[in-house]
Amino acid sequence: MQAAASVTDATIVSSVAIIVAVLAILVSGLAYIKAKTQDPKIMEAMDTAISVGRLSTLTASKAVENQENIRDLIKYIDRALETKDIEKTKAIRNHLIERLDKEIMVTNVQHKRLTAEIPPQANVDTDPLLLREADV
Repeated sequence: MQAAASVTDATIVSSVAIIVAVLAILVSGLAYIKAKTQDPKIMEAMDTAISVGRLSTLTASKAVENQENIRDLIKYIDRALETKDIEKTKAIRNHLIERLDKEIMVTNVQHKRLTAEIPPQANVDTDPLLLREADV
């Protein structure tokens, strides 16, 4: 079972790494095209594409981090079930919670920073017709 999970984790990480590489190449190409043109509309479109590419790269990286966090949580649960040392189990749990809290804070800061670069017409968060959790 654990070997199958490792293969799945490796497949997911490899897939995300390929997506990140493709996005990096795309963003580099767009930056090159932008550098070679003076047309304001093309430059605006390139800025938007580059910003969206940066946000996409962040999203792919966060997907890998989430997979790692899920793996660590499963390992924690396994350890908690095996150990009789309640204090050690609590310390490990607290460490995981602190790490996740820091990652959440950093992710929110990164997302806000990169989303600010995307014009409203290219930002899905500004679409009033998009269903939100609060709407359900």
